[in-house]
Amino acid sequence: MHLPLSAFHHHPRCNLSIIIMSEPPSAASLFRAIQAHSLTELLSSVLHETSPLGYTLIPSLDEHLSQTRRTSACKRGDVIELQGPAASGKSHMLYYLLMNCVLPPSIGSIKLGGWGKAAVLLDTDKKFDVRRFDRLLRSRIKRLLSLDSPDVEALITKALDHFHVFQPKSSHQLATTIQHLPMYLATNLPDADLGILAVDSITAFYWSDRYILEQAHSGDPSSILGLSKTPLNHVFASLQSLARSHGPLILLSSWDLSPPSTTQVRRRFDLPPVASNVGKDILPASHHITLTASSITSGDCEAVDSEHVRILPTTCLFGTVRTFGNFSQTTKFVLHITEDDVFVP
Repeated sequence: MHLPLSAFHHHPRCNLSIIIMSEPPSAASLFRAIQAHSLTELLSSVLHETSPLGYTLIPSLDEHLSQTRRTSACKRGDVIELQGPAASGKSHMLYYLLMNCVLPPSIGSIKLGGWGKAAVLLDTDKKFDVRRFDRLLRSRIKRLLSLDSPDVEALITKALDHFHVFQPKSSHQLATTIQHLPMYLATNLPDADLGILAVDSITAFYWSDRYILEQAHSGDPSSILGLSKTPLNHVFASLQSLARSHGPLILLSSWDLSPPSTTQVRRRFDLPPVASNVGKDILPASHHITLTASSITSGDCEAVDSEHVRILPTTCLFGTVRTFGNFSQTTKFVLHITEDDVFVP
C-alpha cells in the first residue's frame, strides 16, 4: 500500500528521516577532476631530475647558485634577473652564458665546460651583435683548443646552429613569440634540448606599455584592462608556461630607470611602475644579479693573466648576486671583457 509523505509526517509514532540522494557524478565531471599534464610537461619534470643544465663557469657564482642544489648550479625553470644601468655589461653577461649553453661539454678529451643545448635570445632592444657574438665564441674555442684544430669551424657552426634570435617589436609580440616557441623548437630543433631563454631586455617596451595604459585610463573606465591584463603580464604568463613545458634557465635583463644615486637592488622589477606588481606571483625570480662596469685601472681588478694582458682596452664587469628568500647572503664575481673575449680573470 502506498502512503503519501504527509501520512508519515502526522503519525505520532513515526520517526522517519528522509535522505535526498544527489545524482551520481557524471563521467564528464569525474574526468574534469582528474589532473592532466601534457607529455611535454611530464618530460620536462623528468629532465629536471635526470638532465641538469650546467654551470656558469664563474666559480664564485657557481658556488652561490649551488648552495640550494648540488647537481648543477643552474636549475631548470630558474629565473635570473640581470639589472644595471646602460653600459654595465648586461649584454656581455648574456653572451657569456649563452656561449656556455650552446658549446658542448667536451670535444675529444678536451673539456669545454658547455651544456650542449639550444639557446633562444629575444632581442627586444635590437642591439644583438651577431659579429660580436661570433668573435667571442671563436676566441673562447681557440683559447681552449689548438688554433690549427680542424674541429674549430665545425664546432662553431654547430654551436651557432643551436642559437636562435628573435626581435619582437612590442610586449604583445614578445608574449606571442614565447607562446609559439614550443612549435618552433619542435620544427627547427627537434633533437635539441632548450637550455636558456634570454630576454634582453624585459623592460624594452616599458614606455610604450605605459602609454597604452595611460590612454586606457583616460578613456572609458569600462574598457580599462586592469593590472592583471597588462601586456607585461601576458609576457610573464607565457614565460611561466614555457618554463613548465621545457624547463630552460630564464635570463631577464632590465634597465635601471632610476637615477644613479638611487640605484639599489629591487625585487621583481620594482623600477618600472607598470611592472612593479605584475609577474612576481606568476613567475617568481630565483636570483638577482646587479652589474656595474669600469675600465681596468691599477687596483680596480685582479691582474689580467698573461694570455690577455696584451689586449687593450679591458673592461672589468662587477656582479653581485642575491638569491630571493635569502637576502642576507650576497656573492660578488668579476668578468673581464676585452676586444676578443669574455673570461674569468
